[in-house]
Amino acid sequence: MKILVVHRAIQREGGAENQIARLTEQYVARGHHVTIVAAELNPALWYKDHYARLGVPVIETGLPRPSVPIFKGFWSMRRALRRFPFHEYDVVNFHNYPSYWHATLVDKARPDAPVVTWTCNEAAPEIWYYSDYAVTRSVRTTLRRALWRGFWLTAVRPFERQAMRAMDRIYVLSPAEAEFLKHDYGFDAVPMGSGVDVAEFRGTDADIRARYGIQADQFNLLCAPLDLPVAADMLRELLPRSGGGVADWRLHVLGRTSPAMMRRAQAMLGDRVQFLGHVPLEDLPGIYAAVDLGLFTRQYYPWGLVVIEMMACETPVLAFNTGARRYMIQDGVTGFLADTRAEYGARLLDLVQDPTPLQAIGRQARTWVQAHYTWDRVAEHYLADFAALVARKRGGAT
Repeated sequence: MKILVVHRAIQREGGAENQIARLTEQYVARGHHVTIVAAELNPALWYKDHYARLGVPVIETGLPRPSVPIFKGFWSMRRALRRFPFHEYDVVNFHNYPSYWHATLVDKARPDAPVVTWTCNEAAPEIWYYSDYAVTRSVRTTLRRALWRGFWLTAVRPFERQAMRAMDRIYVLSPAEAEFLKHDYGFDAVPMGSGVDVAEFRGTDADIRARYGIQADQFNLLCAPLDLPVAADMLRELLPRSGGGVADWRLHVLGRTSPAMMRRAQAMLGDRVQFLGHVPLEDLPGIYAAVDLGLFTRQYYPWGLVVIEMMACETPVLAFNTGARRYMIQDGVTGFLADTRAEYGARLLDLVQDPTPLQAIGRQARTWVQAHYTWDRVAEHYLADFAALVARKRGGAT
């Protein structure tokens, strides 16, 4: 099977770019041929060598300077795709927003090739998610929400609907996203989760602990900058109770954090918060495994790959009972879920006071990930659906 993957720009280390790389590796291992089209492939990242090793061609359409972040390379890619030989491929996959807006170009060029998309943004741009919890209780948040609700949603909806009508299949990351898409747009979607390399995400060593200051005799919590505002608010309530019955805990923040957010967190938590900054990808599994509990406080985020990565490292995660986390975590079995902020804080305090269940739940979390979220399993599901779509589109001939 010849598979074409279109993505706006391969410039970051995680998220959709990582998913494309991992699935491509699985597809090639099974004898399929993959071609990738992107506005730009960042030569400083590992993807370039990865695709070269796999023998996967990457076609770059160019990224004009300057460019608006949300539309990086959109128009240059559209011009290139107008002349693109779609007829040479069996499946055309427009990977994520706004790449799938180009799907309308395929109809006439290859009517018998299934056109699919994978989207993790619930048909919404990133500004919606960042505005929801990266900055809390601020004028900037209010303005961003007003921009989204008052202008952006109305402006893009016709393009979203037109693109989705051109799709033979829309993949989302969880049943929650499928419900959203059906309710808001009237289109059906197939839940198809992302994966994790369970051979890579496991275990830790003393070197990682020493290098990043994660002490084994403390109760170590981990969160991302997007989770920090809510996590810091909740942990501040623990400070008055940090005497008897409450472990000596530290919050480690993994990822680039703005100076303003760092100052605010330090004002609330003092030396109990530690900023690890941006770390090499190869150190992530060790850091995940070195901490006792992960905090995921984003209520409306569509997925959260870090959740299953930490679970694969036998580190339970405390999250809100929303979005994909409802399906990724079994409360009290493979992790912890809370319905409200008050409940989240209460569960957090309970676990800091008595971390005894965490080790057993961590082991069960890894077993759950191995059974449901390996790249091998995810790729098999995609390829089986691709084959069914090709057969249906071509009247039974694969």
